[in-house]
Amino acid sequence: MEKIQSARPLDEKTVSRWKMEWNVRTNVRAGKLAGCLNEFRTRLESQKEDLPEIIQEAESTRGGFCGYPARATSILSKFAFALYPEIAAPADQYTRRGLFLLSGISLVNLDQDYLLYFRS
Repeated sequence: MEKIQSARPLDEKTVSRWKMEWNVRTNVRAGKLAGCLNEFRTRLESQKEDLPEIIQEAESTRGGFCGYPARATSILSKFAFALYPEIAAPADQYTRRGLFLLSGISLVNLDQDYLLYFRS
């Protein structure tokens, strides 16, 4: 997390390493993803209190986040968590499963609604 937090701007090598460490699976090349995440970071820094809404909005943009054809909740929430672990919640199949095991709340569709996931 420290490398992501301190890298300004993010570069291809840092993003490649982060993708491997966080099991981020995407066909978007690390160099292109670095540029997209730099823009996303700038927005988060200026509106950190709106983090869940920013993730929800960014991942549902027309054409997908950074050209990623599927919903990008996992990528965006993991990146936000790397930047702000005290306020962000990573959302992927593993965290949803863990939350279900701890709380009993079925989180099947929450990957499509980050705001609801974040509140849960």
